[in-house]
Parts: sequence; structure tokens; C-alpha cells
Amino acid sequence: MKRVLPIILLCLGLTTILALAVPAEQGQDLDRRLPMLAMLPMLAKTDPGLGQDNPGNQEKCLAFARKGYRPGFGQSATAVSALASADIDIGQRVTALVPPTSTNVEEPTTPTKFPPDKLKSDLNFLLRTLEDVHPDLYRYRSRPEIYEMKQRIEKSLTEPLTRLDFYRRVAPLVSAFGDGHTSITYPVEELDEYLGRGGRLFPLETRIIGDSNRLFVAFDYNGEIPPGSEIVGLNGLSTSKLISELANYVSGEKLSYRLGLINTNLRALLWFIYGAEDFKLKYVSPSGETLEKQINGLTRDELTRRAIEIQKTRADKQRPQQEEPKPEAPSRSKIQFPYYNYISRPDLKTAIIDFRSFQDPKTFEAFLQQAFTDLKERGIGKLIIDIRQNGGGNSALGDALLGYLTDKPWRQFSKVELKVSKQIKDYYRDPLPVLKRLYPQSYEAVYQSSKDWYRSTYEEISSTPDGQLFTSYPEERRPAENPLRFQGQVYVLIGQRTFSSAVNLAATIKDYKLGTLVGEETGGLATQFGDIYSFWLPNTGLQLGVSHKKFYRPSGRDDGRGVLPDIEVKTTTEDLLKGKDPVMDYISPKGT
Repeated sequence: MKRVLPIILLCLGLTTILALAVPAEQGQDLDRRLPMLAMLPMLAKTDPGLGQDNPGNQEKCLAFARKGYRPGFGQSATAVSALASADIDIGQRVTALVPPTSTNVEEPTTPTKFPPDKLKSDLNFLLRTLEDVHPDLYRYRSRPEIYEMKQRIEKSLTEPLTRLDFYRRVAPLVSAFGDGHTSITYPVEELDEYLGRGGRLFPLETRIIGDSNRLFVAFDYNGEIPPGSEIVGLNGLSTSKLISELANYVSGEKLSYRLGLINTNLRALLWFIYGAEDFKLKYVSPSGETLEKQINGLTRDELTRRAIEIQKTRADKQRPQQEEPKPEAPSRSKIQFPYYNYISRPDLKTAIIDFRSFQDPKTFEAFLQQAFTDLKERGIGKLIIDIRQNGGGNSALGDALLGYLTDKPWRQFSKVELKVSKQIKDYYRDPLPVLKRLYPQSYEAVYQSSKDWYRSTYEEISSTPDGQLFTSYPEERRPAENPLRFQGQVYVLIGQRTFSSAVNLAATIKDYKLGTLVGEETGGLATQFGDIYSFWLPNTGLQLGVSHKKFYRPSGRDDGRGVLPDIEVKTTTEDLLKGKDPVMDYISPKGT
């Protein structure tokens, strides 16, 4: 199977994005927090210091605009329409399942099985590498606990296993460390082969609501289960049991963030973990009736075709009809980019930046220029920056934004600790072996763009003995003069899906008192591990990533917590079912 897979993503307006390997820039890192949408091994995002698109820590990644549901200015919804609208990214999620390939059904291939001695060798290599590279591997789970898990796995390895079966054994071990930047990549080649021969996947779009194990239907591609239905059982497992089991296969420090990953990746996880292609569903309908139904999975082509049909139907409905002219709405400005949007209401002196991903620094700078020009020209006094759905990316975007918010010096990290090891020294001395596997099409360009960074890092750490920490103290950034710098009130919305570089931004704003944080504690920790070193198991070839740095928030505090809001506003299950957004409603004027 090709390592770089073209993926068509259909967003609002049928935006098409073809990307899987994102060229890195100096200091970039991919955020491994979101392992995949539905098929990809990692839905990764560039994130300096915290993810795995640091030049050489780059994974195969997909650059895309992830648009989850949030009522915008003046929007409201009923319980059913709220969940249906929650799947506004229909098509995006579905076509991200699989790359477009030949329509011919492929003959099944016999998967390779690996003997027990090879599997045990890979298991030992896995744990040894994590121990060598990670700055504090047993921070959240004790060494005896992990070794007990390892021994149970070893005892179970009595017969030859496929790579997929071995993944199912070892993934919970990796997840148990509780570090979202230390994870195992899904064996995507197996899924691609399965789909290539007509394999079927879960046909529902669902939403886990809150920290509970409640699962609701947002949309059914078969058109059988009404939106708003609550799934209470699937293939003989209660929903609570199912979600608890799946939480063992995703990485994250906090449960709320793991639930978010399951929410995003449920379709893929049901196949990776259970091999399910048909589903016995027990659900409670919106009217309160408990029902059971057998539903069939859908093939790649069926999912893609239906997603396109849905988008077309929606587009047709949105076409203006001939009707009596309506009074003009108050003058608004809208600036839309794939990863960030801006809308202003001059009549309310309020504007919102919906910031979904720390991607594409050059495009972000153009976006900031346009947005802050509008803020100044229209005399906007209140700016709301929404990063509740932001899973991270290139932290340089955070610095770019901060330059529009303050004229005071800042730094996003007070201290960075790098765990020195033979693997990390070899990597910085010669990153090409890793880059060639991560970026077979563009590794040379990636290397050339950042070779000075590799060289300087190697020179810094080369004399430090293996096993020790190399500590650096980033200098403060002193912002240049900026005529567009915002002088009004700044509110930053945070929540359980705020992660990695988005957490860095929130922590910087909090610690330097650059704005007011509203919402819930972030899903990522304010002081966290990151900067992923990628490696492959020698026998099965499974790919993993492990943090090799620890990043301390500006205040230096390391309390095992996320960034806490200045004003806590919780979103309840009832809010979501009714299409309400209490966080936005709290901070934005009536009518926005």
C-alpha cells in the first residue's frame, strides 16, 4: 500500500483538501493527540515542541479543517437538529475514511503472521525504547503496574499473530502511560486492504456528550436511525462498557480528551479493535422508545457517495429562493480560512475568531492581517477567541497571534527538559533515516528547511550523558511595533477538547494576564510532555511515537492540571441536545 494516501475531504461548501504529508518548517511538531479521523494512522497537527511534526518527528499527517458543530451568531437548534447539525462535517469525516482507489474489489490477501519469539522481541523493544527516550515515563503509572501488564501480554503470546492482532494486544500498554504524545499508530495498511476488497464500516455519525459514556446519533448514512437517538448497546456491549474498553486504545492524560478521541475515531476503532462490519444496535429514540435494530455497515464507495449526495442536497436547500426581500441584517464581516474563521458584529462591537487548528503559519499571518484590520477599522471593542475544539499544531501560530494582543514580552515555555538518549542523539545527528520513512516523497525538502535546527540541537546535547535531562530556558519574545494591535477586551474560550499548542496559548494568556479565559479546564495539561520521536518495531513494523521533552508553562507550575478558566461555564448534556452554547452565550452579547 502507498505510504502517502491522497484523501479527499469535503467540508462546508465542498472544500477539497488533498494532503497527507505536510512539509515541516523549523520548530514544527505534529500533535499526535488526534490519532485519526477514521482511517489515517494519525490525525496529526504541526506543533513546535509538543507534537510530531518537529522536523524529523513528522508523521504521515492530514492537513484539514475539522469543523465540529457550534451554534454561531444568532443560531439555535432543537435537540434533533442540533445533533444533525453537529455532523456539519459529513463528507469530511466520511471521505477521510479512505483514499479513493480503484473501484475494482481486490482479492483478499493472507496476512502475515509473526511467531511468538518475534512478537516478544518487538514487545521488549517497544518498552525499552519508551524507557530510553521519555523524560518521565512512569509519571502517571508506576513501573510495577506497567511490567505486570507487559508480563500478561508476554504470556498471551503463545501462537503466531498478525500485525493487527499484535496491535490489539500492545496498544493498551502504550495507552496506559497516560501521555497523549506517546502512542501507537493504527495499522492503517490493514484497514486499506480490508476496504479495498469491499469491507464495511459503521454507518452512523455519533457524539459522546460530556464526560459521561452517553452516545448519541448525529446522522445515519443508511437513513434508519433518527438523529437524537441515544445508543445504549452495540453488538452485545453496553455503551458504557464499549466506551470504557475503547478508552484503553487511545492516548491522553485526561479522560475527557480520550473520550474526544473516541468520538472522532469511533468508526475506525470499531473495526480495528473488534473487526465489526455489521452491528446490532440498541437505542432509545427521541420519543423515548427503546428499540433494537440490526444495521449493515457501508463500504468505502457507499459512504463516499452518500456523503456527496448529502452535501449536494444541503447545497440545493441553501440556494436562495424567489421570495419577498427581507430587511438587511446588521453589517457583518466574515473571513474564512480552512483552519480559522472570523466574524464581526460592528453593531455589537464584538468579533469572534473561531480557531480550530494551529496549521499553516503563512496563511495564518494573512488571516490575522485581515481580521485585525477589520477589528481596527470597525472599532470593535470585544474579541472572543474560541479554541475549544483546537487540538494543537504549530505553536508558532500562538506567538503570531500574541503579537496582535500584547506589546509586552512573553514566552510560551519557562523551561524545556530534553531526555538525552542514544536514539535522540542519533536522530538529531542524522534525521534522514526517520524522515525518509515519514516523508518518502519530500524528506529532502523537510531536511533542508531545518538542517541548522537539527545541527544546533545535536551540538547542544551531544556532550550530555545518555539518560540525563538537558534543560533549556527559552528567551522571551519581544513583540515588534504593530499598528493593528488590539486594545480592547479579549476573551478566550477553552474546554475539554483544547489540547497541545492550544493549551500553550491558553496558559500564556492566563499566566501573563492577557485576556479572560471562559469555559472548562483544558483537555491537555498546561505543563506537558511532547516533541515526538517516531520509531518502528523491527519485526511487525508497527509505528510508535514517544515524547522526548517536557514543556513547562510560563509560570513554571507543574500541578498535573490543564489550564483553568477564569470564569467556569460548563456545557451540559441538555445544553448540547438543545443546541445551546452556554459558554458563548455567557460572553457574547444577546443576539450574536
